[in-house]
Amino acid sequence: MGRRQCVERSPDAADRRRVTTSRPSVTIPAVTSVVQALLGLAVVGAAGAVLVRVVRYLARADRARHVAQRTEDDRIEQQRERAALPGASPEHPLAVGSAAAVEPRAEALPCPACGEHCHTQAHEVQHHRGRRLRAASMRCTGCGHTHCVYFELPPPPVLN
Repeated sequence: MGRRQCVERSPDAADRRRVTTSRPSVTIPAVTSVVQALLGLAVVGAAGAVLVRVVRYLARADRARHVAQRTEDDRIEQQRERAALPGASPEHPLAVGSAAAVEPRAEALPCPACGEHCHTQAHEVQHHRGRRLRAASMRCTGCGHTHCVYFELPPPPVLN
């Protein structure tokens, strides 16, 4: 059989092979600090953007709440103004000469909500604090708003 050759490897060759396969880590302190600074700025910028969005959302919600409250206040004020108009309440009735004049007079008045023409649905006799009144139920042809118009009739004639 043949002779076996024994090849000895030197320890230096194995070490060189290990050294050439692995790369040493090179750390440059200036590059690391710049990257950390940029990452920090990115985090601060993102937090600032989120904060701006939250503030805008809260401002919109506050504005919406303010508009809703103002709308409600305006509605209440309009109701008070309408109640003070002549004929809008039993305390301030319009004077008419007879019951036949109630319907034409009521239809001549504009809608208190939108100003359009109103149609008389019905009118009935009511007594309020000792006075004889006619209440005309009105419906607007434009917006559909319903309301009553009050008229005061003259006292009935006294028969002898």
